Amino acid sequence: MSHSTERHELQQELLTQSQADEAAQLLAVADQLLALAKPERSPASHHAGWQGVHQQIENYHQPRWRFHWQFALTPALLLVVLVSTISVAQSALPGQALYSVKIRSENAQLAVTLSPAKKANLCSRQMLRRANELATLAPTPVSDQTIRQLDAAILQEAIEFKSYANHSSEYGRLDAQRQRDASDVIETLTPALQTVHSPTQAKSIQSTIDTMRAITDHA
Repeated sequence: MSHSTERHELQQELLTQSQADEAAQLLAVADQLLALAKPERSPASHHAGWQGVHQQIENYHQPRWRFHWQFALTPALLLVVLVSTISVAQSALPGQALYSVKIRSENAQLAVTLSPAKKANLCSRQMLRRANELATLAPTPVSDQTIRQLDAAILQEAIEFKSYANHSSEYGRLDAQRQRDASDVIETLTPALQTVHSPTQAKSIQSTIDTMRAITDHA
């Protein structure tokens, strides 16, 4: 097979790749090398030489393709991992590894919400979540500090709910919802008074219940 025929076949194969300009440059170098004076070689040696050139070209391109694919897939993989982690974190309790992810995702959702009414609804949901977390932890050997932090979080969500409701055109509906939420918190926390492990925890929970009762009595 002549040099021109081999060169043509090699060029046709390389043109199936996206980097044809680089292939043309390599082939130009090969032409210059062929023009140099050289000793006679056997057909087998000649064929082996071209196989070596072909392999070098493939090695030149292959890492770049892998490099581009890694960068294309990395954002998608990170997104999948992030969404999965946030989803799993929704059932986390204080003291567990993913609880901070749960709180951060709630804060982020509140930050990107523009409507005061929708912000109030988020505070309502988060207040009930904290009450359920407290009721779940009450029978367990949890620290007094954890109970106090959850009580404080419940009251903070109630205050923020009121603030957002005051800036909403749906104040009447939201105020009625706030009172229903307060009743739900009372119903959730009352049994916890019988299961806590210290008077300090019982006092903290009772204080939260009394605050919720003040909201319902305001109706």
